[in-house]
Amino acid sequence: MPGGGGRTIVEVLGKVATVSAGGIFNVWSRPPGLDSWDVEPYPRSGAVALQGRNGTIRLQVQSSSTVRIELDADGDAVFENSKDVTWDWLV
Repeated sequence: MPGGGGRTIVEVLGKVATVSAGGIFNVWSRPPGLDSWDVEPYPRSGAVALQGRNGTIRLQVQSSSTVRIELDADGDAVFENSKDVTWDWLV
């Protein structure tokens, strides 16, 4: 356990609607979900996918400070682009 505190695992499954992104997305986490320690502001492992009408965005946790954003723009299950960003930048 990193520096004390409790552990939380969050599982996600559902739909998200957003006007700014232009629609409704299916959202799910890959088991076992997003793994967080209470002493850290962001998850330290896990992945969440957002699937729209034509493609998918996957957020793959790299560490409690970094997340990889991957884009499958045409829905063929191949991620054409990716970018590592800080959680602070994303949130």
